[in-house]
Amino acid sequence: MKLRIKDNSIRFRLLRTEVAKLADEGEISAFTSFAFDSSADRFCYSIKHRPSYEAISAGLRGASIRVAVPSEVIRSWAVSDAAVGLYAEQVLFGGATLHIAIEKDFACIDRNDADNADTFHNPNATLC
Repeated sequence: MKLRIKDNSIRFRLLRTEVAKLADEGEISAFTSFAFDSSADRFCYSIKHRPSYEAISAGLRGASIRVAVPSEVIRSWAVSDAAVGLYAEQVLFGGATLHIAIEKDFACIDRNDADNADTFHNPNATLC
C-alpha cells in the first residue's frame, strides 16, 4: 500500500491483493520504521471497513493514520472494474478540508513487468 500526503490531502494506492484483503478481512495496514534499535518509532497507516461506519473519514492517533470506510462502499468498489477510487472530503477544525482518496494502483506504462506486478490494468495502456 502506498501513501501520499500533500498539504491537506491523503491518497492511498492499493495493489490487487491489498484490495482483496481489505474487502475480505476488513482491514489493511502498513508502516514505516524510523528506529534503529526497536519497533517503537513507527509511522502506521491503515484502512478499515465496518457496516456501522456511515462515511469515509480519517483520524490521527499518535503516529497512526486510520481511515474508516463503510463496508458496503469498500465491497462494491473492490469488485468493480470501472471504479478507480473512493473519494471524500472531511471538514476540519477551523473550516479547512481534508481530501481523502483510496485508489487502485494501476500499472505504469513506462515500467517493466516486475515493477507492475500485482497492479490493476492501466486503461491508458496500448495493446500490442
